[in-house]
Amino acid sequence: MSLEFELYEEKRRKMRRFSFFKGVLVTLIITGVTAAIWNRDLISYPHIATYNVVGEIYDDPSRDSILREIAEDDNAYGLLLKINSPGGTVVGAEALYESLKNISDKKPVVVTIGEVGASAAYLVALAGDKIFARGNSLIGSIGVIVQYPDLSKLAEVLGISMQVVKSGEAKGGTNFFEPMNENIIKNQEVLVNDSFVWFKELVSQRRKLNGLELDKISKGQLFTGRMAVELGLIDAIGSSDQAIEYFQSQGPEFKGVGLVDWTLKKETPSFWSKFLSLGHTTSIANKLKFMQSPRLFSIAS
Repeated sequence: MSLEFELYEEKRRKMRRFSFFKGVLVTLIITGVTAAIWNRDLISYPHIATYNVVGEIYDDPSRDSILREIAEDDNAYGLLLKINSPGGTVVGAEALYESLKNISDKKPVVVTIGEVGASAAYLVALAGDKIFARGNSLIGSIGVIVQYPDLSKLAEVLGISMQVVKSGEAKGGTNFFEPMNENIIKNQEVLVNDSFVWFKELVSQRRKLNGLELDKISKGQLFTGRMAVELGLIDAIGSSDQAIEYFQSQGPEFKGVGLVDWTLKKETPSFWSKFLSLGHTTSIANKLKFMQSPRLFSIAS
């Protein structure tokens, strides 16, 4: 074997190794750039965060985690919260309100209400520094409700009975297979009234309403956006455009800053999860839990 041939073969081996490592490097670069584009955790730039609250409000740790990230991201100069919800559970509203208040303690939070922002959804809106709504948006329904289906007659027809052994009359709460007795109704009223007082106090603190003004709007009724402005429940008629104008009035750092939708970070249920109706917001288990807990809810969806 000649020296020239050996040198030629060595050169070919080096070229192959170089091409291999070059391919790996290009692949890593492309993967990194793609991940950076799709993952906001890797790249952050000055922006106004937006987040959508749509449909029934439940306790949702993944949602609260996203809102915590917004609070901690120095490049998120503020939050535009878009609400279109008829209400939800007491705990769900409380958790979401606290997450939003954590943001508003650090940076401006502006709320826009679409078709409806009632009951739990209105409570959530109270975390904002400004609340805008359409003139015909439905707002308010300040109150708490608990509803239980009575399946006792159906159970009787089907020959179904529920045998229960418990340590006290109030233990276990309601039973779908028998009508609620007076003691259970009284216990439920105590829970409802306690949550209602908490709701009213938040309205009083955040909207500066007291006495007759507060009592007038706390009977569970709905108001249009125009009525809500007059009653002090919201600040003005408007939408995202007016919200952006408010942000821009808060300082030069908001000039020319774009919007980034953080709602997209929330996990999307898998195909089979949706197909089997086991997704987070559509599961039968959630529906049953929703029915059995005190709700800040106004319009059935």
